[in-house]
Amino acid sequence: MVFSPRGSYLAICTNEGVHLYVGNSLKYKGLLRQAGSIDAKFSYDERFVITSNGNLRKNRENFIIWAVEEEIKIKSYRAQRGQNMEAFEFSQDNENLAICLGHEVTFYKLTTVEDLRKQIRAPEEEQHIIKANFVQKIAWLKSKNDIIVMCYEPDYNPMSAAATKIFLYNCETKV
Repeated sequence: MVFSPRGSYLAICTNEGVHLYVGNSLKYKGLLRQAGSIDAKFSYDERFVITSNGNLRKNRENFIIWAVEEEIKIKSYRAQRGQNMEAFEFSQDNENLAICLGHEVTFYKLTTVEDLRKQIRAPEEEQHIIKANFVQKIAWLKSKNDIIVMCYEPDYNPMSAAATKIFLYNCETKV
């Protein structure tokens, strides 16, 4: 059970999907279908939600991005090794979504539902992707368009070397 950041929605995860309720009245809004849903994560402005059934169901849609008001599935992802909901981060200014997919982080502008769909469907060379080996965590800073990306070394040995590389990236300047 998860409330949206402003309390406008309540999401209840079930075997058939995520049931949405209007937060102040608990009036039923609808069902976001996903087999075995276990978690939900709303954008700060509550326009989008990401649902997850964990990475135990390898042949299914493990993560799904939805438009909340429209109850439209925008994109689904199959879980990669060790991936969880932390791989999907909304910026606090509601302008960006970053998705960590193993050796890359993909950024999307959160303008309209249709625009987000176009960005996701665009060829890879037109998408905003940064390549980084063994990305483990991403976190938006409160400053506009800045994100921290943390990577682990693949052959990490705590007795001989530092384990982590951290870098700051600005989505607007692409630096």
